Amino acid sequence: MATIRKVVITEFGDVNVVKIVETNCSPPAPGFVQIATEYSGFTAGDISMRKVLTKYDAQAELVSQPEKYCFKVPDGLDHQQVTALMCDWSTAYAMTTQAAKVTKGQRVFIHGLSDAVGCGLIILCSLLGAEVCGTVSERNHEFVRAYGVTPFVYTDKKWTNTKKALDGIHAVFDPLV
Repeated sequence: MATIRKVVITEFGDVNVVKIVETNCSPPAPGFVQIATEYSGFTAGDISMRKVLTKYDAQAELVSQPEKYCFKVPDGLDHQQVTALMCDWSTAYAMTTQAAKVTKGQRVFIHGLSDAVGCGLIILCSLLGAEVCGTVSERNHEFVRAYGVTPFVYTDKKWTNTKKALDGIHAVFDPLV
């Protein structure tokens, strides 16, 4: 049995209730694997999560996950970049296949085409056969056009007429909602 360090929160409160403890780490249950943590950080969502008690053991030196959710990262890839890619692209994948159920021939509108999730949405929606348009700063128009996307400057509200001109939009992806 390995000894690990992990972050625990045992009471409600601010950052002062966050503690790092040493504890024994049991072997993974059947169907689970243990993964060593290489990188760990905080996001805006983590700050909110720290205000409540949770069941997650995400901030630990070893974490157990169901084997079915794991895959081997090919040699030579930077693990920090792979982690970022997986977070953004799994979000885009869930949005296209589960939330909106994008299919061939549909028209989708993406706010924030050039951000990480937006890039994932462009490629996944295009692979599914959808026509993609959306908002992006003017300096990124050439970039998204290379993927067959119709870009609009997000500060110019003329893009709102696009929905009518295209005979409607089937799905809108908006990170601000």
